[in-house]
Amino acid sequence: MKRINANHSTNSYHRKDDVLYIHDFEDRPDYYAFGGFDGIRKVVFAEDIRVIPQNSIQFCRDLEEIVWPKDVRVIERDSFMDCRSLKEIRFPVL
Repeated sequence: MKRINANHSTNSYHRKDDVLYIHDFEDRPDYYAFGGFDGIRKVVFAEDIRVIPQNSIQFCRDLEEIVWPKDVRVIERDSFMDCRSLKEIRFPVL
């Protein structure tokens, strides 16, 4: 599993300090696409993401908060498995 600790970016995401901004899953379609990112406390999904793929954000043990896109339709199984610090899940009001 790849660990990314510094500020980093690709076409699919960028990281700024303890926040991971996910733009899409196209460059990272495999399981554990964003798994095991150390020090991530918040994940923010781009507004055009409709599906959170299976096993995509596992083992981010510092993750506390998720900001969902307003049109998310599907959260596949085990998407956030072993995110032990996850305290709050807020879905947008439709």
